[in-house]
Amino acid sequence: SLIGCVVGTDKRQVHADLPANIVALNEVIHPHLIIADALIVMEGNGPGDGSPRRADTLLAATDPFVLDLVAARLFGLSPNAIPYLRVAARRGHFAEADFDAVARMEPLLRLDPAPPRGALVRLLDSRILAPLRNATRAVHGQEWARRLLYRLHILQDVYEAQDARIERLW
Repeated sequence: SLIGCVVGTDKRQVHADLPANIVALNEVIHPHLIIADALIVMEGNGPGDGSPRRADTLLAATDPFVLDLVAARLFGLSPNAIPYLRVAARRGHFAEADFDAVARMEPLLRLDPAPPRGALVRLLDSRILAPLRNATRAVHGQEWARRLLYRLHILQDVYEAQDARIERLW
């Protein structure tokens, strides 16, 4: 995912509408080759709380949207259940032939999808509550509060502050 191109606190802005912003990044950044590392994949509630599974697969393509469509099929996930792929389809990034070709592929393994987000999480993530979230960030930004909110299923993932820094480029 090109989300890795966005660093620091700018990642919060990307998460405001993650599916649309993943599509937008792929519309702006055009690598010549995309390689997807699926040696170990995450199933369930990733990226912070899923279960790793060995898939022993590398994927490569020149079209990021088609690569992700193929990946969904190879791992037994419905493209319609992946919000980013629904946005990409609405914006015309797939031809009917793409869907036909992918439908003929046999899945390599079937991953458990992420559980649906609860109504409370969806409500708290709404744009209308953004000012309240920003005003209370001093409290809910504390590690103990994030972990408590995670245990109460209000937060989907708990990230460490050091994960938002770039320490080295290879």
